[in-house]
Amino acid sequence: MEAQNMEVSSLVQKIAGLHAAIAKLPSLSPSPEVDALFTAVSPSTEDRHAVEHAWRVAPRRYGALRRHREAQSHHHM
Repeated sequence: MEAQNMEVSSLVQKIAGLHAAIAKLPSLSPSPEVDALFTAVSPSTEDRHAVEHAWRVAPRRYGALRRHREAQSHHHM
């Protein structure tokens, strides 16, 4: 599980870096800069597995957090 969390964290960092690079571009019209940016974004197998894992785990985490908040709100009444 720890390895998967590190993969997800690495992927989030890559996405944040891509967002920052895109935000600096004047436009996404075809250009050498845009081509280079999107050519460099070829997802690895590990990245795809990390995204699949995140999508599988997210609903369970959300449900657990929701139940925890509900329990806390009933406790403080």
